[in-house]
Amino acid sequence: MVNGPATGLPIIQDQYENSIFLQVATGNNLLPESTRLAAQRFSFNAEHDLATILDQIASAQAALDLLHAQRREKMIQINIYNSASAPIRKLANEILSYIFILCCRDSFVTPIPLPTQQQYVLGRICAKWRQISLTTPELWSRIHVDHSIHDRANPYPSFKPSILYPAFLQSATRLIQMTGQVPLSLSFINDINNASPIDPFLPEIGRVTEIYVNGCPNTLEAFFILPLGTLSALRCLVIEGSTIKAVWGSHLLHNVHFRKFSCKASIQRADWLDFLPLAQLTCLIIPKSFLTFEELLRVLSIACHLQEGSFSIDRRSEITSKLPSLRNDSQPIELSELHTLSLTIIDGPPSIDLQRIILPRLCHFNIQSGFNFPWNTHWTSLITRSGILETLRIEDHVLSPIETERILYMAPHLKVLELGSGKMFTSSILQKMSTGKLVPELTNLRCLISLTTADEYGALDLHLDMLEARRKGNTGTHVEKVHFLFFDLDEDEALFPGLDRLKLLAQEGWNIIKSMK
Repeated sequence: MVNGPATGLPIIQDQYENSIFLQVATGNNLLPESTRLAAQRFSFNAEHDLATILDQIASAQAALDLLHAQRREKMIQINIYNSASAPIRKLANEILSYIFILCCRDSFVTPIPLPTQQQYVLGRICAKWRQISLTTPELWSRIHVDHSIHDRANPYPSFKPSILYPAFLQSATRLIQMTGQVPLSLSFINDINNASPIDPFLPEIGRVTEIYVNGCPNTLEAFFILPLGTLSALRCLVIEGSTIKAVWGSHLLHNVHFRKFSCKASIQRADWLDFLPLAQLTCLIIPKSFLTFEELLRVLSIACHLQEGSFSIDRRSEITSKLPSLRNDSQPIELSELHTLSLTIIDGPPSIDLQRIILPRLCHFNIQSGFNFPWNTHWTSLITRSGILETLRIEDHVLSPIETERILYMAPHLKVLELGSGKMFTSSILQKMSTGKLVPELTNLRCLISLTTADEYGALDLHLDMLEARRKGNTGTHVEKVHFLFFDLDEDEALFPGLDRLKLLAQEGWNIIKSMK
C-alpha cells in the first residue's frame, strides 16, 4: 500500500480521515484537538501536492516551448527547402527582368526619390532581385523630374531647396548611367530657378523618345534652343499647364520618328501649325489651340494617319498657317485609322459640316460646347458610320428623342453613353433598352432626369425599371456605373417618386450616383 508523502499514513486511510474532517469542519463549531491536528496534516500534504503539480506544469511548459521552437525551426527549414525547389528559381534572369519591366510602369522620381517607388521595392526582396533590378535599364529609363517635391510631404526633411539642384544633378547622372542605351522618357514638373534641368541629360539627349512638361516654360525652351537634329529620336511631346511663347522650330518638322503631339496649353504664336509634321502624326491633342472649321479640315486632310485627335473649333481663331487649301468646299476628308475623336465647339454655327469627315473606324467620340446647340442630324452619320462605336459623350448639344433613338439603334456596340444635355429618354427608348433592343452592351450610363412637370415625376422610376430589368434578364449587359443628372431637384427630395428607391439600390451595392445639372 502506498504511503502519504509526509505522515507515512496509508493514502486510503488519509483520504477517509480527510472526508470525515470535511464533514465536521464545514460549520463554525469549535473542533476537537485531534481534528485540528488532522487539518494541519492535510494542509501540509495538499501544499506538497500543489508544489509537485506546479513542477510538472513547469516541466510540461518547458517541453511545450521547446516543441514550439522546434516547430518554428522546421517551418523555416521547410520554407527554405521549398524555396530551393520553387519554380521561380527556374526563370532566367532575362525573364525576371522582363517581368519587372511589365510590373513597374511608374517613372522614377528625382531629385528626391520616394521609398515606396516600385524600383526600390523590387530591389528589397532579395540580393538576386536587387542585382537584376539594378541591371535592368528599362526600369530606370522613365525619369520624372519634380522640383516642387520639397513643397509637399517630404520623406527626407534634410533635403532643403538650397541643396535640391546638386542632389538632382547627382541623381540624374546616376540614373543615366543605369539606363545603358535604352530609349529615355523624361517628364518635368515645375522649373527650378536659375538652373537648367536638362543639363544632366544632354550627353544622352539623342536617346530621348518622350518628353512631358507641366508648368515648365524654361525647361521647354531649353529643349527648343538645342541644335537641330539633337532630338532625332523624339516620338512624343506632351505639354500642359504653360503658355507657350516660343515654338519648337524645326525640331519636330524634320523628325521622321515623331508621332504624338499633345498640347493642353495656349500657344501664342499664330503659325505654330506650320512646325508640325502633320502627315506622320498618329496622335494630335490640341484642345486649347482654337481652329476655324476650315483650318481643322486642312489639318485633317494632311494628318491622314491620325488614330486619336482632340480639337477645338472657333470661328474667331487667329491661327494663320501655310497649310495647303482644300480643292473644293465640299471635299470629304477620310481618316481611315482614327478611332478616337474629341471636339469642342467654342463659337460657331450648328451648321458646321462635320459629316464631311469620314471615320470608318471610329470607336470613341466626345463633343462639347460652351453653350447649348441643337444637334445637327447630319452629324449622326459621322459617329455611326463605323458601326463599332463604343463610347459616346455629348455635352451642350440637344438631341431630340427621335435622333437619340436613331443613334442608339445605329450603335449596337455602345458601352459608354454620357448625355449631359438635351431631352430625357422617353419611355419607348427605356423599354427598348431594358430588353436589349437598344445598346445591348451598355455598361456605363450618364443621363438627364428632369422633374419640372407632373408628367415627369415618374421618369426616375422608369430609368430604374430599365436598370433592374437588364440586371435580372439575359437581354442586355448589366449597367455597372450610372450617373443621373437632375434638373430642378427640390430640396425636399421626398416629394419625387423613385429617389428612395435609388438610395436603396445604392445601399445594396449598385454604383449609382446623382448630382444637380
